[in-house]
Amino acid sequence: MDKIRTPDRFDFESPKLATRWQHWKEEFWLYAELAMEGKDDKVKAKMCLYLMGTKGREIYDTLKPAGAAGNSQPVGEALTISDGYCNQASKWSITEI
Repeated sequence: MDKIRTPDRFDFESPKLATRWQHWKEEFWLYAELAMEGKDDKVKAKMCLYLMGTKGREIYDTLKPAGAAGNSQPVGEALTISDGYCNQASKWSITEI
């Protein structure tokens, strides 16, 4: 199999944030399953946070559970925390229109 390209970094300023987030998240999970098979969950979480970019890491750091050490949370938790932000941010933009 050819080398699999990493997903693009996620743009948290994107219109239709919740929809774009769901698509990006699916692409990340496909990438993790195909290119990171056998890797520790912490490595996958760090790759996820890297691909989420600076804004994504700021959001994660703000919303992660109290007492969570650095970027040591499982990848699923990093994505779930961002789910909440993206879904809520989409509601804000809809009500502001």
